[in-house]
Amino acid sequence: MRWLADSGYLRHTRENCVVFFDAVLTAKGLEALVALPESLTPRRPLGETLTAAVADGGKAALADAIEAVLAAGAAWMF
Repeated sequence: MRWLADSGYLRHTRENCVVFFDAVLTAKGLEALVALPESLTPRRPLGETLTAAVADGGKAALADAIEAVLAAGAAWMF
């Protein structure tokens, strides 16, 4: 539990060896409870993402989609 406190996931009033008194999760700790790894989150295929970005006409969305494609390509190479 020490690393959780050191990393800002929980706070406590004091500790005694392995006992943490008045331990509570911080906002960061609560956010971590609902976080999902990217590999588990449902994603659209990259082609669909690019198509949707072009259809929406949003430059930022298109840039994000292209960045995702390039990152995926780089991950496959290494």
